[in-house]
Amino acid sequence: MMSKLLRVLPLLLMVSIALGGGMVENTNQSAEFVRMMARGASTDLDAVFFNPAGLTKLDNGMHVYFSSQTISQSRTITGIATIPDTLDAPDYVTMDETFEGTTFAPVFPNLYLAYKTGNLVLSAGLVPVGGGGSAVFDDGLPSFAAPASALPALLSSNDLPTTQYDFDVAFDGSSLYMGGQFAASYAINDMISVSAGVRYFQASNTYKGHLKDIRINPVAEFDTDLDGTNDLTINDGSMTSAPQFFLDMENFLDNTASAYAAGAATATGYAAQANGAAASLQPAIDLGFGDTSFDNLVLGGGITQAEVDALGAGLADFGVPGFDSSTWTPNMTQGAYTTVATSLATQAAVASATADVYTGKADEMGVNAAKTGDINVDATQSGSAFAPIFGIHLSPMENLQIGIRYEALAALELTNENADTAAIFYPDGEVTNADMPAMLGIGLSYRALPSLNIAFDYNMYFNEDADWDGKEADVENGSEIAVGVEFALSESLLLSGGYLMATAGAKDAYQSDLSYSLNSNTFGLGAKYTLNPQMAITLGFSSTSYEEGSKSGAIYSLADDDVTPTLVGDETYMKTATVFAIGLQKSF
Repeated sequence: MMSKLLRVLPLLLMVSIALGGGMVENTNQSAEFVRMMARGASTDLDAVFFNPAGLTKLDNGMHVYFSSQTISQSRTITGIATIPDTLDAPDYVTMDETFEGTTFAPVFPNLYLAYKTGNLVLSAGLVPVGGGGSAVFDDGLPSFAAPASALPALLSSNDLPTTQYDFDVAFDGSSLYMGGQFAASYAINDMISVSAGVRYFQASNTYKGHLKDIRINPVAEFDTDLDGTNDLTINDGSMTSAPQFFLDMENFLDNTASAYAAGAATATGYAAQANGAAASLQPAIDLGFGDTSFDNLVLGGGITQAEVDALGAGLADFGVPGFDSSTWTPNMTQGAYTTVATSLATQAAVASATADVYTGKADEMGVNAAKTGDINVDATQSGSAFAPIFGIHLSPMENLQIGIRYEALAALELTNENADTAAIFYPDGEVTNADMPAMLGIGLSYRALPSLNIAFDYNMYFNEDADWDGKEADVENGSEIAVGVEFALSESLLLSGGYLMATAGAKDAYQSDLSYSLNSNTFGLGAKYTLNPQMAITLGFSSTSYEEGSKSGAIYSLADDDVTPTLVGDETYMKTATVFAIGLQKSF
């Protein structure tokens, strides 16, 4: 069972820095979004992403927009691992720890271009549609630590008292889904505009990590000569290398098994000798001399004195006392030898079975030595996909703008690249399905006063239709609701703020330390300053708080039947995020 507990799970971590309801999509695609949160009805240049059909409201000419965000996330995972109903107490706790991680994207760029002539607008954009950062867990994750944490309890339950464990673990993962898009927008009339386009993106994930130098402090002392004192010490309770300890134990147990096997062979040989002695008396018994003393048989010539002496000496060697040729008979002697043979055969069987037990334990120790050896991960995943994008923009009245955008599902397959062709994790050439779900966005912008603009957004992410290799069964569709306010202090300066509430759609069964998605609340604020009629600069800041997620019954390892969990855990998940953004817009 112990060997099964030393598995380390694959690191299927998507380093998402999405601030909204998309589980893999990044919603924060402009400095304008960061300062206002609701951009679904935008008619500024970031409409290239949020509302392509709304670009028809731009002036004729070429327009360029660039923004960059600096994003920081903290990630906190707590893990409590237990062995259910084992040892002296139910649900024996092996691990109760908190794991801290950080995600940092110093540059998160958004580049948009649009050219308008008459009723037609051609636009292009380059954005990190997914990922965009790196996650670092200096102390690893629960799925790293939990299997090692079970070692003291399991060794102790096998009469090897152990109280401590330690290891060197770290994980660094990065992800970037860089997307380029192109669209054409057309104003049918002053009230209705439509758009159609496509986004193509390249996905790249990298994983670097290790779990090495596992150490434990077992007490392994043995009385090999059975004199009541321990004369062999494999470890005295000090911290030692787990792989080396298991190899030493394997060697000791192999030697013990060999000793029992040799004892079984010796007992079998002696049993054969005793059976042979018993069989040698059968002719005399068959002739009716079974109850005649050996002395009388010698006098009658039925047996020699040397043969009688040999029978007595054999019984003495087997520990049977009291042989007397004047009183012992063939029947008595045959019975004694048969009893000896039966006892020796029983001893041989017990010794052979014991040898098998020790051989099995030695094999298990050998497996444990391999399982506790150093593990290194250095792999990449890559793939590409495209998604059609359609939009419509409505202007039913002068001060009201309505934007509708639909992005179709992008079918994405990620292929592993690993220089280690024998790698257990991320084996080279293996393919993972990681679709980008379809989404529907609806935005409304209303200029309540000449100096006051109010915006509302609603976005739906169709997670349930994606192919995530079965994980989609553990999610529901995600959504976002946002409101933003923009106030003009002057013709040049706009102040803005907004709030976004996101429901990720992840059920408890989806969550894991390797991939979790949480509901969130984001507040943003900022300003836009128009330098001249052709140029404006934007500053934005947002802060996101996440609702704590949890999962009970996380399985860190399985028993030998691969069905019954032998190490399970309860995990909680938390994140925080802050964004600083700057944007520049230039028209020609």
